[in-house]
Order: sequence, then structure tokens, then C-alpha cells
Amino acid sequence: MALANTETLSDHDSAAAEHMLRNALAVKLRIVMLVFGTGAAAANVVTMADELCEKTQLPTGNLRHVVWVPKMMPAVSAILAPIVGPTVPRVAVLTMDGTLATTIPEGAPVDRIILEQAFVDGGL
Repeated sequence: MALANTETLSDHDSAAAEHMLRNALAVKLRIVMLVFGTGAAAANVVTMADELCEKTQLPTGNLRHVVWVPKMMPAVSAILAPIVGPTVPRVAVLTMDGTLATTIPEGAPVDRIILEQAFVDGGL
């Protein structure tokens, strides 16, 4: 699966996952959609979100980005828990300044319209 607008965090190397996450969150002026979990359902959400990022493609870069968090390792959790809270959702969207805009809980229905609305809630 070719994902042009997605970074997938390592699910076996905590230091690498932490480094990738910090780098992804350090880029300002873009909406970040965090997708949590593994399996077909998570992969489907990531694919749909990645495709929706194309709507904001500019010559200088994309204003939307997806970070797939397959496993909440301790170093990743230490960064994200203060942002998304103690209960990990299926999806969390961060605004351009890195604050939490919205979440989609685990088990809630997710389709392109719901993901597009989540990106809009984030600012774009």
C-alpha cells in the first residue's frame, strides 16, 4: 500500500517510533491526523485519510498529514497521552498548533465523510 502522506511509526523500536513522532509533530502549518491500532480496520482508515490529504496538496507541501501509530509504546504514549488523554481513540486530529481538535472513538463508524469532517475540525 503506497501512502504518500502517511508516516507509520515503528511498532517494535520504541526509540525510532519516538523520533519519528517528534519529527512529525514538529512540523507546523499542517493538520495531523493520528490513526491508532493495527489490522484491516486501521489500515482502511489510514488509506482513506491518506487519500483525503491530496485535497490540500500545494507546490510547497501538503497541509494535511497522517501518522499511523500501530502500537502505543511507552515513549510514544508519553508524548501522546497528554494530548489525546488516557483513552486511546481510533483517530485524533491535531490543529496546526498541535492542540487536539477532535477524536473518533474506538469502535465508532469511520468513513471518508467522517474523516473529512475530522480534518475540517482540525482547521482544513
